Amino acid sequence: MSKDIQINGYLRNDGRKGIRNIIAVTYLVECAHHVAHEIADPFRDKNVHLIGFGGCNPNEYAYKMMTQLCLHPNVGTVLIVALGCESFDHVNLENAIRKSQRPVSTLIIQERRGTLPSIQEGREWIEDAIKEITDTSRVNQKSAKRLDSAIFKGMEII
Repeated sequence: MSKDIQINGYLRNDGRKGIRNIIAVTYLVECAHHVAHEIADPFRDKNVHLIGFGGCNPNEYAYKMMTQLCLHPNVGTVLIVALGCESFDHVNLENAIRKSQRPVSTLIIQERRGTLPSIQEGREWIEDAIKEITDTSRVNQKSAKRLDSAIFKGMEII
């Protein structure tokens, strides 16, 4: 006999539900990778993930992929890390994320006077974001797959 599994997910404003509430630190050019990594690394045990694109030239595929990753239902908020001279359209990426009503901020390294001030500002933003996404609405949802309870050998499936 199989039963539906109930999952306590995170409700997004577009009606989709995620099973995680990730903070995505997103770099848009390889030159910003180090700063983004240094921002995210101290929070790796707090559901902060580093994602990015290493190119520098405009690339429709990269823009589409970064947008889809940032708008995934498991992503609760996004920090975009840009160097400032790359051709990646960070303004439209931020607007797409903002339209989804997720918290988003763009940190441009060249406008922050370099690496160390950018890392510090990014880490402060993450600390605030962790507090903010704690209040994300949660809802019960049935999983799309049905599992045979015999697999769990005595574990009750709710």
